Amino acid sequence: MASVQTLTTIIELLSKRYKFDKEDAIAFLAKEKLLPKRFIMKEKVTPAFSSTNTKIKARVNANDIFITPLKLSKTAITMIDCSSTDIWYDPFRNNGSYYNQFPMENTKLWSEILEEKDFFSFNEQCDIICSNPPYSILDRVIEKSIELRPRVINYLLGVGNLTCKRIEAFENAGYGLVKLHMCKVYTWFGMSAIVQFELNKESIISFDRVVWR
Repeated sequence: MASVQTLTTIIELLSKRYKFDKEDAIAFLAKEKLLPKRFIMKEKVTPAFSSTNTKIKARVNANDIFITPLKLSKTAITMIDCSSTDIWYDPFRNNGSYYNQFPMENTKLWSEILEEKDFFSFNEQCDIICSNPPYSILDRVIEKSIELRPRVINYLLGVGNLTCKRIEAFENAGYGLVKLHMCKVYTWFGMSAIVQFELNKESIISFDRVVWR
């Protein structure tokens, strides 16, 4: 077990390198069981929980504007098998990280709430939805995406957002999870995954919603 002095240095490095505040850094080390008991008691840390997760869940105002790196957006786009007649749609265009890289020969549609074009008011036909959605309203996004009935729904999600309940919502609507690409974006919390659901396809993973004891 590391000394308190060493741990203090590690906490400072975590704060600078990963932009953790002191509480987040301590919670991370506690979760990994790297803190001596006296240090945990002194700092009043609960090892079983991540304070970063708690803060995200407790947000009053969503902080969902995260620009996807161009190469990662391109990775998502290249996962999709399409024809020249497919209509592509980016519901959360922002700076165009996805939209600007959609195939030039295809019809391209977009929404962006910052430009007063709300995704939830969009009702045009589209074959492919591809974007990085806001996680704070993800259930509503999934519901609306399914309602539009595209052939392909491809989203970049935090791994923690890919829950059995959400996969089940897709499957109940006739969509199977057919592709998954794990990735990590610097300064974003945790791991991310590009997930691709396709209409009338079987999922590549199985799951249950039992809370095992």
